[in-house]
Amino acid sequence: MLKRIGSLIIFLLLFVVPVHANTIESVEMWVDIQNNGSANIKEVWEINITNGANTEWYAAKHNLDNMDIENLVVAEIAADGSIIQFETLPDWNVKASREEKAGKCGLLQANGGYEVCWGFGTLGHHKYIITYTITNLVKGYQGGDAMCYNFLSEAAGGADKLNIYLILNDAPMEFPQTRVWVYGFKAQSEFKDDGISVLSQGRFSQSDYATVLLAFDPGILSPADLRSETLEDIIALNMSGSIWENESRPLPSATARPSSSSRTTVLHLSL
Repeated sequence: MLKRIGSLIIFLLLFVVPVHANTIESVEMWVDIQNNGSANIKEVWEINITNGANTEWYAAKHNLDNMDIENLVVAEIAADGSIIQFETLPDWNVKASREEKAGKCGLLQANGGYEVCWGFGTLGHHKYIITYTITNLVKGYQGGDAMCYNFLSEAAGGADKLNIYLILNDAPMEFPQTRVWVYGFKAQSEFKDDGISVLSQGRFSQSDYATVLLAFDPGILSPADLRSETLEDIIALNMSGSIWENESRPLPSATARPSSSSRTTVLHLSL
């Protein structure tokens, strides 16, 4: 009898679902690329937060290669449809309490880039709008211009859906003048409505990452960040198999911050 009870306990434990796991229901990103290579980005996050030990949510934008994040604004869409804009702080204190972080947002410098942070206040379902400008997203190379950027990875628990929409501010995106490659997750990309849609096909898992490589013929953009490499060399470098060869750089992550200020940096395979 004791053996049977023990087996039953083990069986039940195998099917226990953690009750404190936060859930990312969807992430959608709109990327409006400007003529100088910067981009205005809008992210919409739907999250169900159930872990009372967390004090904030953050999305990491690490290893920014001469890129900067400016003009951060975070807002929440309330249940009645109204928009509640958060206060943007000049300095973000990860040690502040959940109550102190509620209704506030800010940037934290980390790992050669930033973490976009905001306080969620109460547990439950939330829908956030995050907007910011990222400079030098597209860089100028010999023979054309290119963007290679990881928009999301290490999303805690994964996300049910991830969609990315890219447009040019001054011109339509058309093939073959613009070429696109997507790495790190199962997605379908297509030229649509003068831009490019990258739509996840199935769930975006915690081990997935969303890197988009765009290559532009010369003359479409005038990037401020000019490099000596050729465009074709950059394309070849990012298609050379470095997805599984280079483990030197942690990719961006998105998760809830625990009440403790201790952090774990996860090294992931990188382009």
